[in-house]
Amino acid sequence: MRLREKEIRYSKLSIVDDIGRVFHWRSGIYRGIYPRAVHIVREMFTSGLVDELIQRGLFPNSRLTDYTLEIFPLVVEHDLVPFVTYPHEWSFDMFRDAACAVLEVSEIAVRFGFRMKDCHPYNVLFARSRPLYVDLGSFVKANAGDDAFPVAEFLGSYWYPLFIWSTGDYFMAQRIISSEHDMMSQTSWLLYRLPVLRKVSARWQDRTSFVYERVMNRAANVLRRNKYEMLAGLASRLPAESLVKNSYLIKQKIKRFATPQPTSAWHDYHDEHFEQNTLKTTPRFERIIEIVRSLGCESVVELGGNQGLVSLLLLNHTQVSKVVCTDSDNNAINRLYTRCHEAFVVPEGKTLQPAVINVKIPKINFFTVPPTERFRADLVTALAITHHLTLSQMLSIQDVMRIIAGYSHHYALIEFMPLGLWNGTSAPALPDWYSLEWFHKAFLEYFDLILNEQTEVNRILYVGRVKNSGRGSSPSGSSLHAIGLFSSHCLTGSLMTQVDVLFVIPPVLKFIAKSSDYYPLGLGYMVSSLRQRGITAEIYNADVYERSPFESLGARLSDLVTARLLRRHRRNTFNVDFARSWPTYHENVPDHEHTIWREVRSALKRIRPKIIGISSKVVDIPSTFMLARMVKQILPDTPVIVGGPSAITCSEYLLRNDAIDLLVFGEGEETICELAQAILSGTLGQRRGSILGIGYRAPGGSLVKNGQRPLIQNLDALPFPDRNAVFMIDRRGRTRYVRGYRDVLTSRGCPYQCTFCCAYVAWGSRKPRFRSIVNIVDELEYLYRECNQTNFTLWDDLFTADRRRVIAFCDEIAKRKLDFTWLCLSRINTIDEELLRTMKSAGCREIQIGIESGSNRLLTFIRKDITRAMIFEKVPILQRAGIPWRIFLIIGFPTETRAEMDETMSLIEEMKPTYVDLSLFCPYPGTELHRNLRESGKLGDEFMKSDMWYPYNNYTSTMSDSDFQAYAFRALKMVDDYNDVSLNAAVCDK
Repeated sequence: MRLREKEIRYSKLSIVDDIGRVFHWRSGIYRGIYPRAVHIVREMFTSGLVDELIQRGLFPNSRLTDYTLEIFPLVVEHDLVPFVTYPHEWSFDMFRDAACAVLEVSEIAVRFGFRMKDCHPYNVLFARSRPLYVDLGSFVKANAGDDAFPVAEFLGSYWYPLFIWSTGDYFMAQRIISSEHDMMSQTSWLLYRLPVLRKVSARWQDRTSFVYERVMNRAANVLRRNKYEMLAGLASRLPAESLVKNSYLIKQKIKRFATPQPTSAWHDYHDEHFEQNTLKTTPRFERIIEIVRSLGCESVVELGGNQGLVSLLLLNHTQVSKVVCTDSDNNAINRLYTRCHEAFVVPEGKTLQPAVINVKIPKINFFTVPPTERFRADLVTALAITHHLTLSQMLSIQDVMRIIAGYSHHYALIEFMPLGLWNGTSAPALPDWYSLEWFHKAFLEYFDLILNEQTEVNRILYVGRVKNSGRGSSPSGSSLHAIGLFSSHCLTGSLMTQVDVLFVIPPVLKFIAKSSDYYPLGLGYMVSSLRQRGITAEIYNADVYERSPFESLGARLSDLVTARLLRRHRRNTFNVDFARSWPTYHENVPDHEHTIWREVRSALKRIRPKIIGISSKVVDIPSTFMLARMVKQILPDTPVIVGGPSAITCSEYLLRNDAIDLLVFGEGEETICELAQAILSGTLGQRRGSILGIGYRAPGGSLVKNGQRPLIQNLDALPFPDRNAVFMIDRRGRTRYVRGYRDVLTSRGCPYQCTFCCAYVAWGSRKPRFRSIVNIVDELEYLYRECNQTNFTLWDDLFTADRRRVIAFCDEIAKRKLDFTWLCLSRINTIDEELLRTMKSAGCREIQIGIESGSNRLLTFIRKDITRAMIFEKVPILQRAGIPWRIFLIIGFPTETRAEMDETMSLIEEMKPTYVDLSLFCPYPGTELHRNLRESGKLGDEFMKSDMWYPYNNYTSTMSDSDFQAYAFRALKMVDDYNDVSLNAAVCDK
């Protein structure tokens, strides 16, 4: 039977499998086999390999079919696995069982004349609490006597993380498991086991690793030839050459790894309900069972299910046949997993899938599908967790309801705790907003109420139907999503549905072959705020530059050559390259047929958002205009909103472009939510005049600015920025999400009054507003532990504005034993020796200090509130602190003379900082210096061509344009040469 190509749906990540491609057809999962692999696959089935694996419970039921496709002469059908979990969602015993299963599969394959070419954990799924190896593409025909096994992959993917995990280092093990590389190298293993090697250069680390492996393997071979198999195993840690022959010994050693038992407040609090052959119930549980029976649900997702007591009760006493039980407590899920092997717990023919998941922010890497897509079921239960999420973890109730609704096709069963964190005798005081009315209102936003009743003193049960629950189910939620899926490790995805709001970062640096790869914190906060209110939002970074393969190869070769020649021929031209490249941007941006603009047009046509938001800086204005016009050509009815610094400082100039409909001033989280709700509901015309913080054109064309929206005083009330909302379009036109875990903002505003700085204009106040220390470190800890981020950039305008706050921040990091590094921005007059020591002990790896000028007159002129004497008073303190430090300098201020520029440049050799950043003065709109230049007639609209590396605008009035440009390029080259010493010293040593 010939299948029709348009009826099937390929799995995205199996595109380069050697054997074939996985696809979905109707309600089944299939693998199309390429012509070159047909004979190998048929031999797998005819030899008995597949039958043996299926009989041993190590492979899903599979069969050859008579289906064909145009490029697939053979099609294999696999049984569905109800729910897919990834390695970072497994408990310790699950991971251990997966490792043992891989060894057993390899042993069986050798007996039938095959061997495994890869064995990474993404080729394993769990079904009915048993690990299944699911990738036919991992088997190849073995030559005579060839039982080779991917030893390095097994070590890095299973052995190392299991060993580390068994010692109690859960977070290091998880960092390895959830990495996009999903394995630990031999060198990294040695560095972990022998920390003294961390002080050795990378070249010698690699050599040590090579020598270690050779010596151990040779010793193992000698011992093995003399029949000392156990000693051979001890010598090599793992008998590499005969891994398959010794798989029994290896499995025994893996099974002897001690299951870690870290402190946990909740993992055993359901123990009393488990007896030898029965599950004890209570009236509350019996009422839940009765309700689920009446709803007729077949599949359930339990959020915060602990050891899965409710899940097991539903499987044993209702018609429910498939359950996913999630919890963030690894111990609890591990206990549930071990109980799943007890016959009386899970009835025959029913499925219970445990998963370690943080409901608040689930761990997602490049290869994974969000749990809301994989686990969506008829019913979602959230018992005794909503009060923890709102009171302890500070999620908004709307966000909690949105998360719960995201897991359900039809129904939700949620409990409200009117006494909050009540422990049976006492409870902390409740905030004013925590009330039944508050919960009831939020519930009705996402669910149609079916019933609510009080079941216990501190439990009110709510049952509801998800609004718009008639939507189609996600195919990936109920299919064998990972059969052979990850053999390609492709990092692509696609936006399959229209989004409500699409924020766009316009292309600027991309025109000069540079890339804007920073995480847009402001947009991230706005996306989170919108999603809290049920409005879908994404961020399209159109300024990411992706090198072609030839450019990448050339860059790597250049790095190799530079590493050899750097001592004699310095090559760093970073600043000079930027300065020379800016005219290219202005020449190319008007070309609407440019490749970059064609990519943007293609993205807009595919995504078709209902609202476009453009984040615009002053230098972005030409791109912003071009982008806005493009939106109106493709999506004429889509409103275009511009925010960012230029919306505040260049509002009248922006609204001259009739493609721009609205401006958002200042902090946008509350404004964009109110504005988007008005647009999407069709009430903007009536509400436009009352929405604070926006601007628009009056009928006569003049600018109308509504009143300023009050600043957000409690920054802790904001949800964390959405780190997974930014995507780019790659060279093949595919959507690829760009994770942004490095950048963090802990405060807003700067108390100083520098006349060249626009921070005051952007934040709307000189009074800083701070997040609480607990809130900041909560975010950092999440990014560190769950996202594997080990270094951060704190983007505050002045992180050290409050000395006591910095010390409290460092103390909190030490208290939680967090081992990450961070850098921050500071001022010379806000640091002292004790503060720097404290910062270094807490992981500060770089401190960046704005010096700006070496001239006392200019320091007074720009109101920097420091002097040369103050600067040099702090230099010894910085040098003794042992923290790399970077200084920021600026040349080209109005009235600045060549002699004063020389004073500034002389600071480099006199201070000897670790790094130097040199900028050319840019008159940012809204600043005092910009206003002075405009009033004196020395500045028109050419500010659009200004940036901190733009040498073609001269504002000094003491030098000719040509003299200033020549001086600027010499100064930038001087900084490039100076930074070579620090930036490339490590490269030269290797």
